[in-house]
Amino acid sequence: MLFNSFSFLIFFPTVTVLYFLIPHRYRWFFLLMASCVFYVTFIPVYILVLALTIAIGYTAGLLIEENYIHRACAPRLFSILQPMTERRLRGEEA
Repeated sequence: MLFNSFSFLIFFPTVTVLYFLIPHRYRWFFLLMASCVFYVTFIPVYILVLALTIAIGYTAGLLIEENYIHRACAPRLFSILQPMTERRLRGEEA
């Protein structure tokens, strides 16, 4: 699905309206699923890259939060390594 396609013209307002209609505690999950649907409609095999990127980002966030409490220097390290890893997954230079 491209941003200038008719399907996006239907997809975006639908997601926006549903986002504001569902309870606040479920909005994050809804946006995650809507993002996956949007991503998969372009090239379906990319869901594997997206799932791995989500897992890396989530894990890095947990590690940053856990180590931030202990005032370690690890949060800076995770903040640097996480984007580098995601860029490498997308085939970009780190």
